[in-house]
Amino acid sequence: MKVKELMERVGMAQTGRAIAYIKDGLDEMNMSDLQAHASTVGIIPIDNRQMLRERLLREFRKHVSSYKKPVHQTDSATHVSPEVMKILSEGR
Repeated sequence: MKVKELMERVGMAQTGRAIAYIKDGLDEMNMSDLQAHASTVGIIPIDNRQMLRERLLREFRKHVSSYKKPVHQTDSATHVSPEVMKILSEGR
């Protein structure tokens, strides 16, 4: 099964499950399929299967993390004294 098909089956909602499916899919692929997929996603297809597999997994994790929303802390408001606000407002 191709990596693209696995990604479509799993979706991006469950990252841990997606990575497990991708690992299984990469294990099932032969070396020429791995190299073809690597060149498709922009990775240099090397002859070492284990290293190529790890690079593809790293690239997939990077791809998934680019879609995750960063967590913002809403309580990070800075409390400034009125004296400081007065000094800052003088520059307006």
